[in-house]
Amino acid sequence: MSIEDSILSAAALWGLLVLIAASAACHEPTANGSESSRAQAAHESMKPSLRWEEAAAPDRATVARLPAEVVTPEHRTVRQGPPVDAIIQSWRISPGQTVEVGQPLAEVTAPELTDLEADIERMQRVVQKRQSAVEQRRENVEGGFQTATELMDAEVQLEEAVSTLRSLRRQASARRGQALRRSDSGHLWMATASGVVSELSCTTGQLRRAGESCVTITPKEGAVVRVDIPQQLSGRLSEDVRAEWRSLGASRQAPGLQMVMTRRGGAVQPANHTRRYSFRPAPEADVAGDLLVGEAGWVTLKVPAPEDSVLVPRLAVTRMENTPTIFVKRDGEAVQVNVDVLGEYETDYLVRGEGLKPGVPVVADGAFNLKSQRVLQ
Repeated sequence: MSIEDSILSAAALWGLLVLIAASAACHEPTANGSESSRAQAAHESMKPSLRWEEAAAPDRATVARLPAEVVTPEHRTVRQGPPVDAIIQSWRISPGQTVEVGQPLAEVTAPELTDLEADIERMQRVVQKRQSAVEQRRENVEGGFQTATELMDAEVQLEEAVSTLRSLRRQASARRGQALRRSDSGHLWMATASGVVSELSCTTGQLRRAGESCVTITPKEGAVVRVDIPQQLSGRLSEDVRAEWRSLGASRQAPGLQMVMTRRGGAVQPANHTRRYSFRPAPEADVAGDLLVGEAGWVTLKVPAPEDSVLVPRLAVTRMENTPTIFVKRDGEAVQVNVDVLGEYETDYLVRGEGLKPGVPVVADGAFNLKSQRVLQ
């Protein structure tokens, strides 16, 4: 390589170094630019991830979930006792079972009725014997062996026996009525009302007086769900309040029984500051399973939602300075709106607030992060 070539190569190398240095200088940020970039990056990293959903129009709002019990109004309950003094040998029914009129309730022994029926059987034999005597004397009178007077005496004795037998049968029929029937081992005590057996209050093996209450039968359509509602909540309930009943053993996923109110308690119970309400199955409800008197469960109360309210996800509601708040989208930004929480509906809250209407986008997930960011600011 010549000296001239060497000088050109060196010059080219030096030019390349100058270009690299210039390029680096052009891309090196100033101190102020570096701080601004870092601040912008930090702001972007702190910006919460939001999920939006539209506020929905409500149908009904769940107000509360309260313990309740299936009961029978006193005026609808049928309490049945044996028609005569009797000893209950064995029950043919059990609580919760549905019975019809004429269905056996129990096997009983009725000492008084047993004695009366024994007298009937004895008197039947007496009547048969005296009927035979009258027929025999009638033949003897025709044959001249006995007088007509003796025949008349036999006929009078027969009439007395027949009259006594009729009287005994009337007594037995009055005592048995429609509630007792003869059986091989004694008597069957029959139901005089149809419904669901809600209580058996008499034990077997003991003498029970006639009319003593031993069986409580509830008409199928008579059972109601009774619930004690707190005073401050009862003031928010209207006449068309709806409810949903689930027994304790029912699955939360299973559909509840739709109920309508039948009775609103008047006075507030001083012990627990509640009013007593009664609900019955709604006309459109599917009552495939009867309400079992004495069964405990839960009642979810529902009332018509106000016209200016909307449903939003529960996670959308947070609290700012102890005030319920949601964030809505306005001009592409999350804007805070204070709301009144009116009730619950499944997984949503029923709320009311300025400018809220169905279709307005609300922050469904991320409201708490937004709240934290606003507090820090």
